[in-house]
Amino acid sequence: TVEDSRYGNMKVVHFFAFVIVCLGLSSCNKIPDPQFTHSMEIAFDIPPSLNTIETHYFLLPNTPTFLNLSLSGNGFQEEDITSIKSQNAKFFEIDQNVNLDFINSIVINAYTDDDEIELFYHENIQFGNKEDIQLLASIPELIDFMSNEFVNIEVGIRFRQFPPANFRAKIELDFSVYAE
Repeated sequence: TVEDSRYGNMKVVHFFAFVIVCLGLSSCNKIPDPQFTHSMEIAFDIPPSLNTIETHYFLLPNTPTFLNLSLSGNGFQEEDITSIKSQNAKFFEIDQNVNLDFINSIVINAYTDDDEIELFYHENIQFGNKEDIQLLASIPELIDFMSNEFVNIEVGIRFRQFPPANFRAKIELDFSVYAE
């Protein structure tokens, strides 16, 4: 009958769906844990009276990475690195406890003369009293940028209000380092 053939077809469809799901789950590999976390700190001044219409970029050329110090301190060499990924970052004001509610978005990029890659970002930052802003990690592989002794950093900030006078910003950057 027609109902028996529909029931048989549904069994076949369910069987193939089950097989596909099982194959998909069995092919998932566990993501390895990083060997260690490499940290960097960047400080820079934000001048007063920047407008709220455009994103303002602060270029920080030749920022030392100190990756070789982290490698040797953790018992690795540069040849051992297999991957470097953004982990987390925190933006805050150094000298005073300033409410950062005047910041709408932040993006941190690394760049060379030929290439640019996003490291961290946070868009549409929520209102509320905050003394620091946690940034989100970007996905790209960073080994080509971070394995250099120096890296060029670009910090883009969009304000929702004018920044206060004498604003000294600091960003703490953490990177996951994978090695063999």
